[in-house]
Amino acid sequence: SESIDVPDTYLALSIYERGAAEGDKNCAEKANAIKREREKNYFDAVELEKTMPEAAFALFLRSVTAGYLPAHAKIAPYYENGVGTKLNRPMAFKHYKAAVDAEIERLKRLSAMGGFIPCPDHRIMPGSKFELVQYYAEKIKEIKF
Repeated sequence: SESIDVPDTYLALSIYERGAAEGDKNCAEKANAIKREREKNYFDAVELEKTMPEAAFALFLRSVTAGYLPAHAKIAPYYENGVGTKLNRPMAFKHYKAAVDAEIERLKRLSAMGGFIPCPDHRIMPGSKFELVQYYAEKIKEIKF
């Protein structure tokens, strides 16, 4: 089964972030540069996908491989429909699941602050695959209220 690789950029970012947490300013600068680049790739791809979706795929992929979590939800349909890449539905599903995991982590942090109860309504897009809805439902159970 094909998995989502942990690329060198993501690994480098985690190392630089560890160094930054220990007070290394050089590591902090390098970590911030990686974050800026991955976010720039993401937002450039969002603009590009309106007119050149095939070209946008490459930028979304760079953003994903640098660890920018919102890019998983954007790149999954490219694999699902074979736009800018070969059709690969298992890889699409892995990216959809990664997007769900990122959203669940975000909701856990919101819930921990209090006054917020996450519900799946309005969070699941119409037409979502049943297996993904099941996955989301299982993951949302992990959130402590």
